[in-house]
Amino acid sequence: MPIMLSRHPVINEPADLAKHQIVSMTHFGQDSWSFPPVENSSVPRTVQFTPRLMLNMVRAAVASAAEGNGVTRLFSYHIAEQIRDGRLKILLDKDEHPPLPVHVLAPQGRFSVPKVRAFVDFAVPRFKRYFKQLSREAKGNVKGSASAETIRSRRGRVTAE
Repeated sequence: MPIMLSRHPVINEPADLAKHQIVSMTHFGQDSWSFPPVENSSVPRTVQFTPRLMLNMVRAAVASAAEGNGVTRLFSYHIAEQIRDGRLKILLDKDEHPPLPVHVLAPQGRFSVPKVRAFVDFAVPRFKRYFKQLSREAKGNVKGSASAETIRSRRGRVTAE
């Protein structure tokens, strides 16, 4: 069990975060985090807090959270290793925003250049496998999760699934 969770109250809903120490990232919300609206509502939920630490580097936030300094908010691929080895745990998985797709983009007309097309053909299946594996590992370490779900794009674009 992660260090911080063994010393602090359980976090069952976003509002519980206000009672905890927060390790904030400059690009993930410095003094508040928003969550999707509850069912039958269109108003996003927002939790205000005073962070214990405010950082601008992902590695620093990961290390700080793993050492028990507080709760942080990061993308699953940032913490995949720590989830795998049990140093971190995903909280509030039912209150997450929908997954963001990964896109492989090139300037218009560049796909006709053989080396760009070769790179896309090489990279896309590997991205798909990599992110699918991360999703499985993360979902396998969420309290109460039964199975891994694949990350899917609702827009039908080239994505890492």
